[in-house]
Amino acid sequence: MLPAILTPILNFLNEYEYNSRLVRLHMPGHKGRTYLGVEPFDITEIDGADVLYCPEGIIAESEAIASQLFGSGRTVYSCGGSSQCIFTTAWLLVRYARDNGLAPLVLAARNVHQAFVSALAQTGLDVAWYCPEGATPLACPIDVTALETHLRGMPIRPIALYITSPDYLGNIQPVAEIADLCHRYGVLLVVDNAHGAYLHYLPTPLHPLDLGADIVCDSAHKTLNCLTGAAYLHFGKACPAYFADNVKETMLTVASTSPSYLIMASLDRANASLASTGYRARMANMAEAVQAAKTRLSEVGWQCIGDEPLKLTLYAPSMGHSGKQLSFSLYMRNIMVEYADAHYLILMMSADTPSEHFARAVEFLLTIKKGDYHPALPLLPSLPPRVLSVRDAYLAPREWCPIEDCAGRTLAHLHVSCPPAVPPVIAGECLTEAVVDYLRARGYERVEVVKP
Repeated sequence: MLPAILTPILNFLNEYEYNSRLVRLHMPGHKGRTYLGVEPFDITEIDGADVLYCPEGIIAESEAIASQLFGSGRTVYSCGGSSQCIFTTAWLLVRYARDNGLAPLVLAARNVHQAFVSALAQTGLDVAWYCPEGATPLACPIDVTALETHLRGMPIRPIALYITSPDYLGNIQPVAEIADLCHRYGVLLVVDNAHGAYLHYLPTPLHPLDLGADIVCDSAHKTLNCLTGAAYLHFGKACPAYFADNVKETMLTVASTSPSYLIMASLDRANASLASTGYRARMANMAEAVQAAKTRLSEVGWQCIGDEPLKLTLYAPSMGHSGKQLSFSLYMRNIMVEYADAHYLILMMSADTPSEHFARAVEFLLTIKKGDYHPALPLLPSLPPRVLSVRDAYLAPREWCPIEDCAGRTLAHLHVSCPPAVPPVIAGECLTEAVVDYLRARGYERVEVVKP
């Protein structure tokens, strides 16, 4: 049963801002004076405001409401995006393994966000990569039967499987089947669900928690009505209590001690939205509109990618065009898309997307005539052998090396964009001839390698 008051943090901020007689002799330095307009609500951990990393008051109340709304064993807030949740999870897995005499090893599908690679470097968590047949630079489809064969053949049983679902293109992994497999082998399932926080609120819930995942990182701001940086870290009801019991202490190791109350208030306010029938109805209507658009676009020749309900991903060459060209054409019509490259055009919707805005984009795409741009998708090279751990490679002395001289060297760091992707090489791996050719074709002229 949800409490009568769904927004304790926001209520506190409203009351504090309303009481204009208060003299603010505390942080932050703007003292509530308006420069951007939000300063009266931007406070620090004053009396009554609670403390994010050891909450006992309004923050604890708000997080408990979020836990009920998502049906989790425990849900905690992050003001550092899902990246902070990923870092926290990596630290928790290392601590859990060492406290229980287990190898701190995770099996991870190769299409990971840069934050996960950085977390490996920071925590020393060991990783075995899983890159199944059919993987592309932006997708890593998992076949459960093949995954079981791989898991059964590993010399060391991992403590967790780490997957990304949905991926950046909108592909959703068979999470329920993967969760069942993991639990049969005594392995935890961790899901980077950064793009899918809304999935619990569809008419048929598809959130990883609903499908059996143990630990889920949600980027609330990507698909819910939250400020940028707002995120959740969820623990399933069957997840070992160790994780929920130690999450706050662990999260503090990768967080600012001055979390944003504006971000927390937006997470708090989202609870009221998620509890309302109106918000869920708008989300369901938008999901129906996206599905209808996919059907219409497919009928005229567009290839729609992925099955995420609120994302429209088009393989642009299916109509003989570049995603970049289409993105520019939409921009000239005052429509900004989420992502575009030579092959893909991605539009992200939410319950707050005005239906007429989405319709404008779809109607324009339906007018596009077929072109003659048909580039082939780049083929990923075979996974290169590992020479060092990610952590050792990050900490090793490094130097820049011209791409033509990199074959045989060990990568120290690859400067890439952050969307979840399948990197051809990761820090600590050998730059094989095939990898060097791939990087050269992608425009790399030099990379950072470990000094000999």
